[in-house]
Amino acid sequence: MLEGHRKQRNGLDKVIYAEINKELKIAKNKFSEVDVKQKVDALLPNRLSELKAIQKQEIKKRFLAYLQKIEKDKLFYFVLAYSNPQKVLIVKSPSDNKEQKQFLGYEWSAAKGNEGIKLTTDAQGKHLTPLYDPENRYNPDKINTLIQQNFSGSAVAIPESLEPFASLVSLVDLLDFTRKDFDKHISLSVKKKESTEQFNDKYELKKISQIGYVKGGKRIPKGFGYSKEKTDYPYIRVSDFSNMSISTEKMLYISEETFLEIQQYTISKSDIYISIAGTIGLCGTVPDELDGKSLTENAAKIVIKNTQEINYKFLSLVLNYESVQQQISERTKGIGVPKLSLYEIEQLKIPQPPLDIQAQIVQECEAVDAEVEKAITEIEKAKKEIENETQNSINKEYPTKKLSDICTMQAGKFISASEIKDLQDKGLFPCYGGNGLRGYTKTFTHEGHFPLIGRQGALCGNVKIAQGQFYATEHAVGVKANADINVTWLYHQLKLLNLNQYATGVAQPGLSVQKILNISTTVPPIKEQENLVQQIETQEAIITAAQQIIDAAASKKQAILKQYL
Repeated sequence: MLEGHRKQRNGLDKVIYAEINKELKIAKNKFSEVDVKQKVDALLPNRLSELKAIQKQEIKKRFLAYLQKIEKDKLFYFVLAYSNPQKVLIVKSPSDNKEQKQFLGYEWSAAKGNEGIKLTTDAQGKHLTPLYDPENRYNPDKINTLIQQNFSGSAVAIPESLEPFASLVSLVDLLDFTRKDFDKHISLSVKKKESTEQFNDKYELKKISQIGYVKGGKRIPKGFGYSKEKTDYPYIRVSDFSNMSISTEKMLYISEETFLEIQQYTISKSDIYISIAGTIGLCGTVPDELDGKSLTENAAKIVIKNTQEINYKFLSLVLNYESVQQQISERTKGIGVPKLSLYEIEQLKIPQPPLDIQAQIVQECEAVDAEVEKAITEIEKAKKEIENETQNSINKEYPTKKLSDICTMQAGKFISASEIKDLQDKGLFPCYGGNGLRGYTKTFTHEGHFPLIGRQGALCGNVKIAQGQFYATEHAVGVKANADINVTWLYHQLKLLNLNQYATGVAQPGLSVQKILNISTTVPPIKEQENLVQQIETQEAIITAAQQIIDAAASKKQAILKQYL
């Protein structure tokens, strides 16, 4: 169509010339070529305008016909799907490996001599899986029964135990009518209601593109790498994002030469970061000391357009609000490595209250942060107090004894990985390995109150404490205190001894029971041990209370945002 108009336009001069020549013949006047050219130039603009109007009208007509065809198709399938009374049963397996094993009811063992599929069973040997019941094919608490009911058109009631795996949705919610190219594809991902519906209608919703520029970070160029030494040029990675800020604890650095190669990809203290690859949706602000530093390609920054309209701290908070995080989740693409595009970030919608309300929200959330900082300080102080009290007992003039004089030690027993269940169930007992809790087993090796020492691996020498009936593997050493030794005191004393320093071996460090038993330590009388334990328990109560404040901080901030937004 456009090509035709171009030909019409190119031939327009000839048409006008022909019309003028016709007029000249009728009037039998003779004009010079210059006069003819002037008349053409005078007529040409009007004729071009006419042509453009015709072209515009034709484009509009054809575009409308194109849209009507698509929208009629959409409407037809919408009515079909909407009028279908039968709900669609969707069954999804969990993504977490451990949860998948629980869902399937089996795992694959590659252990030598024990290869093959190993069923997940309870203490009585019954197969555990939400998929089916081998003894009752009509068990209403199993997924196979739900499928049968749905297939036959019967009413389906999903029990609470199956809600993580099964859901009933309308067919119309599985079709995407928002796409330009409507392909009638049925998606198993339910099209959720707009996440912004969680906001009240008090404040205008704005896209991120309206309030800021979204720009990506940059990977370290080929041929360059991290600096072996600390420099003035930190390289901010997603792994450094922590608690809506950036931690420098494990920060890596680049040389000045590398920085100059990527100097256009920095982030400022007034910007907001957001992770866009792998771990998605971590958002926060930049500490002053990292102002103007390089940002990884796995993150983006939001540069606020007008600071008179948006408080950057408020923006950081609202991006962490649950409804915005839901938007982020919905816009994330990719199966292997999830990714969030810059365009999708620009489409996120957030409420924009007046600046004074934004400031009030920030102030109340910062008060929660202050409580957390105080709690962290209290925990550090309490841990130091425990360490000091324990150390003081060593420094006093008490007799020194070998550990073999105050306790006995014995490594646990081997158990195959297939016999260790990931989740606790009736009749199962905790199973401890070299680094703590490994899972749950049908049998137990210990009963009582025991310190446990990890004896194998890079973390050998770590000390845990276990109570009741439990299983200790061959990588854990059970410690039984003598009658005149307080078990809790012994636990803290073992931790203070830093047993890892006695490990041998490079590829696979390890500790022998005999070597541990030969270690000497100061041993106070039982009364002093009990007094020390009482002091320790007082400090541990402080730690527990402070940790509860830290754990509740996130939900407190969500409540503040919900109250205002």
